[in-house]
Amino acid sequence: MKLRSVLTAVALVLGALFAPGFGALSTTTDAHAVTKISHATATSMFRSSGITWSSSGGCSDRYNSTCTSFEQLNLATAQGAQTLKSASGCALNIT
Repeated sequence: MKLRSVLTAVALVLGALFAPGFGALSTTTDAHAVTKISHATATSMFRSSGITWSSSGGCSDRYNSTCTSFEQLNLATAQGAQTLKSASGCALNIT
């Protein structure tokens, strides 16, 4: 019976170490790994692609609900907006 407890414990530890996205030994190639960008980086990317943005509050404070802030935006999201703009040929304004 003691051997069974030890084997169960080992199985649980190994499961925790190698659980995809959660394990201690997971890598940065997991689907959960994202790159966050700053507001300045996002606006630079958007400006270079001809994407405009507007804010009802005329501000970019991430903690003010009337502002439009790109702080901590996922890089893939910004790239997706660039792709949409170039593929559609339409004007794109982010609010």
